[in-house]
Amino acid sequence: MRKNGILLMLLAGIVLMELPGIAEQKDTGELPPGMKAIKVGTATIVAPQGIRTIRVADIIQLESMDQYVARTFLDFEERMKDLEAREEELTEELKELKKEIQKEKSPPPEGEENIEATKEPAEETTETTNLLRTLPKPL
Repeated sequence: MRKNGILLMLLAGIVLMELPGIAEQKDTGELPPGMKAIKVGTATIVAPQGIRTIRVADIIQLESMDQYVARTFLDFEERMKDLEAREEELTEELKELKKEIQKEKSPPPEGEENIEATKEPAEETTETTNLLRTLPKPL
C-alpha cells in the first residue's frame, strides 16, 4: 500500500510540473508565417492565408490544397502578365523621354535659328525681375 501511495504522489508531481508548460503553449497563440486561424465554435482551424472557406449552416469546408495551390499559381501568373505589360509601357515611355532629351541636347542644324532664343521673355518673367530689383540688397 505504501508503494502505491509513493507512485501516486510521484505521478501527481510529474503531472503538476507539466501543467504550466501546457498552459504556456496555449497562451502563445503564435501562427506560422502565411497562416491564419479560423474559429469554428470552440475549435480553431489553422489554414493558409487566402484559402477559401465555404460555410453551410454549422459546417465549414476549406478548399483542398490542390485547388488552393492551383488558384494561387494562376493568380501569380496573371500578376506576372500585368507586370510584364506595365514594364513594356514604361520601357516605351523611357525611350521617348530619352529621344526628347537627345533632341534638347543636340544643337540646331546650321541655317536654322534657335527660335526660343529670339522669343521675347514672358510678361511674368519681367514682372518678377522688376519685383526682385525693388527688394533691398543684403548687407
